[in-house]
Amino acid sequence: MFKSRWEKEFKEANPGECKDIENKIRKLAFRRLDVKKQCMKNLLKIATPDEALYRKIMLSLGYKKNKTQFLNLALITPYSEFIS
Repeated sequence: MFKSRWEKEFKEANPGECKDIENKIRKLAFRRLDVKKQCMKNLLKIATPDEALYRKIMLSLGYKKNKTQFLNLALITPYSEFIS
């Protein structure tokens, strides 16, 4: 059974190479996830869970060009100021 609509088309286009490419993509995805998990673990050493999540959300809201500015904004206005 196919998990997504493009997966069927991809397998039909490259039946021999599909598994190899799929495995590479899966490995890269897990590697990226491991990096993100380690980053969050490190952040949790210096911040509360709520603050860590707030910082990560702010960082992601900055997209590519404004990540640093949004992280600075999160540091200037910590989560604790919003809940008090």
